Amino acid sequence: MIPQNNDSFTVRHSGAYRNLPTFPAVAGLTAIVPGATGISGWNTIRSLLDSPTRWSKVYAMSRSPPSDHLMNLLSSEQQSRIHHLPVDFSTGPEEIAKSMALIRETDPYVFFYAYMQPKTEENEAVWSNVEKLAEANGGLLSSFLQALEIADMAPKRVL
Repeated sequence: MIPQNNDSFTVRHSGAYRNLPTFPAVAGLTAIVPGATGISGWNTIRSLLDSPTRWSKVYAMSRSPPSDHLMNLLSSEQQSRIHHLPVDFSTGPEEIAKSMALIRETDPYVFFYAYMQPKTEENEAVWSNVEKLAEANGGLLSSFLQALEIADMAPKRVL
């Protein structure tokens, strides 16, 4: 049961996210964010970095590093806790696992946002072929999960 009295627990706000619970006893966690430079991935990274005690290290996985424009949204302290891992998620599990070789923690939390928009036929709406979308993006997730096994990682959670 969730307490009705706000004096019994502390919440915080981070960007678009509201009423995020705080857990002061939980500290020193590591996050991996595949799809880090997309809208959802980047905003999740910013929210994680807003809790420096809880999230000591955040690995941003994407083809390209976050742009200077995105990095300038972070304080120098936040920038020191983010580490970019270049990876193309369409290359397969072995290549993805190689990109994770720099991660020393074996039990991170994963916030999965990698996404691919399949090409559409002429005069076809972007979201018209659900099967192609599911196949392409399901493949990205499957390859990433296999890469975790190859890299001998056992995340505490995959979100």
